[in-house]
Amino acid sequence: MLRTIKWLIWGLLILLAVIVSFQNLTPIQVRFLLAQAELPQAVVLASALALGFVIGLLTSALWRVRAWRAKAAREKQHANSDTQT
Repeated sequence: MLRTIKWLIWGLLILLAVIVSFQNLTPIQVRFLLAQAELPQAVVLASALALGFVIGLLTSALWRVRAWRAKAAREKQHANSDTQT
């Protein structure tokens, strides 16, 4: 049941992204540092969405690695204190 709800939410988000993309097809001028390009708004929005998603994934992964290392360090410290007693 929960899996079905999860897929439904993902489907709705994708549908929403497609609708927003089709409503924003007008070209805009984008400047990044010294480069300049004319792109549809949908491409700019999709790029920002993808970049935000990747940054979120990397942040989450970093957070999990830090938590895993902290847990391993606590377990190692706990094991060392048990052997010394």
